[in-house]
Amino acid sequence: MNDSSRRVFASERGSSLVWVLLAVTIIGGLIAAGSQNLITSDRVVSREFTLHGQALNVSRAGLVDAFAWFRRQQVQPVLDFLPRRDLEAVPKVNETIDPSIGLVREFPIGGNLWGRYEVRLADPTEPDDEKNRLPVRDVSAERAVAGQGGVWLVRSWGFVYRKLSNTAAWNEAPNDPVASAVTATELRRLTIVPPANAALCVSRGDSCTIGNRGKLDGGEGSALVWPLSTGLPSIQGEILGQRTSLIAYDDSVPAVFGISRQDLESYADIRVSSVDGLPPELPEYGLVLVEGNAVFDAARPLRGTGILVVSGNLTIAAGSNSFFNGLLYVEGNVTIQAPSLVRGIVVARGTCSVSGVGDYAEIDYDAAIIDQLLVYMGQYRFSRAIYFPRQN
Repeated sequence: MNDSSRRVFASERGSSLVWVLLAVTIIGGLIAAGSQNLITSDRVVSREFTLHGQALNVSRAGLVDAFAWFRRQQVQPVLDFLPRRDLEAVPKVNETIDPSIGLVREFPIGGNLWGRYEVRLADPTEPDDEKNRLPVRDVSAERAVAGQGGVWLVRSWGFVYRKLSNTAAWNEAPNDPVASAVTATELRRLTIVPPANAALCVSRGDSCTIGNRGKLDGGEGSALVWPLSTGLPSIQGEILGQRTSLIAYDDSVPAVFGISRQDLESYADIRVSSVDGLPPELPEYGLVLVEGNAVFDAARPLRGTGILVVSGNLTIAAGSNSFFNGLLYVEGNVTIQAPSLVRGIVVARGTCSVSGVGDYAEIDYDAAIIDQLLVYMGQYRFSRAIYFPRQN
């Protein structure tokens, strides 16, 4: 290769290296820019998820506040959703910061971020109120519950905004709303209407045996009640009070509790498959549901005050020293042995046997305990899980 050819080759090679370096620089810049865009995008998405999660938490706080509002109203059931604010009253009434909207609160989250929830009043002048504003409303008729105020549909709007001014409204500049969410649930009153005011209610007269050392005390009510034309109970033990057969006898879950079996499950404070999952003493004025058979013995006696629902058979074994106040509702067979005492009402949908040896197995009808159950447990409860009717 002569000198001229070498010079041409060197020139072309140098030019190629320049283009390669230029391409590498451009590609590197594109990669860096792309990486920066990805990082920025990831930060934006992460921020949006964080803000939306905060809005959901704010919205849920509104549901909890609404739940507390319904439960603390002196007149039950609640017929009108009307949170009040009267700072001149004695004592002060401060249920909301804006009674014209409904149940409204604002609180700081962190920095200049604030949360606000609105549990809104219905507006009968707004044609699309139900669709657009999602207010609180009484849905008792839609849920086939007699009367008003039995079931309320509660929706809560949660907002997150940047508070940059104390004088402007939360959604007016320079304040900046950045996220919102809506959650909803239903609140329902639990009713307790046993087939009769009696110590023991059985589904058939001929399925009931009150054996030796078995004792029923009707107190101000009846001792034993069963449906008419279902035979007669076998009685060797003690009956204090009336024993009566009724034409109108209904011991179904809807008749006794005013709700479906499925709703009853959602109401339960404790729901277990066996007594092994229960605490040593049942929660005071709690609704406990055992899905299956329940056996209480000396190692695990039945203790507590409230409502116990057993979907299978209930056995209170000999020597258990059980003492329970409230309502026992058993969908299967009931066997109660001594020593034991139930004060309240026992509803047995299957067979029933009450007996003892040496000591008594006793069921006493106690109107005061049933009244207490109505007061403490007949208040509003969450009847379904929180759900999201709309997300913004």
